[in-house]
Amino acid sequence: MVKLVYTYALGAYAFGRGGSSPLARTTIIKSPNGLFFDDNANFLLKYNYVKEHHIARLRIIAGEFGGRWISADVSKGTHPMGDRVRSAVFSMLESRELLAGARVLDAFAGTGALGLEALSRGADFATFLERDRIAANVIDVNITTLNMQDRTKLVRTGVGGWANTTKDVNFDIIFADPPYHDTQFSTVSKLLKYLHKDGILILSYPERGTLPNLKGVVVVDKRVYGEAAIALFRLSED
Repeated sequence: MVKLVYTYALGAYAFGRGGSSPLARTTIIKSPNGLFFDDNANFLLKYNYVKEHHIARLRIIAGEFGGRWISADVSKGTHPMGDRVRSAVFSMLESRELLAGARVLDAFAGTGALGLEALSRGADFATFLERDRIAANVIDVNITTLNMQDRTKLVRTGVGGWANTTKDVNFDIIFADPPYHDTQFSTVSKLLKYLHKDGILILSYPERGTLPNLKGVVVVDKRVYGEAAIALFRLSED
């Protein structure tokens, strides 16, 4: 028999880059085998995880899974991209008709929200790169929640190490959303070799920061949303 443990929330809003997102009040339920679920029967986390980490929920905005909720660990400085910015990013991609059938790389994946949103809107396959153990566990839970195991690959490693050892792959869309306190632009530049000739790299970086000069690409769009700046790059024709 499943028993109620407690109701968990982090206040009215979970603040992300470029704005805030509504945070649902989640009833945490413990099953007899020690696993935890939310009140919609979505698998959450084992007890230690729930006890030690702040668990928020993010919404998939549109597409096949529009309105569904995924988990987000907002501990240790993890700040997922806000709804308004994600919505704007995907509007830019949809206006360029890049999502249908796309192969996507979600680097510095965090919650996996960008890659999962892309899948919801018609992308074919998404690869997630995340070196933090807790964040990677959250992505794994989110993939399972949406039953997307056949359309995803989770790589539990850092972006730089992955780029130094991975060959013969390319992507139509690359999301690069490094931590704002450590933007790692030199590591981001290593991802360009995986960009398809007609593909787009989307970089999120601090609004007060300087747009990096990445060799071999040109900026096709740049926008600012609060503290978040978004730049879209494509390969130059030179």
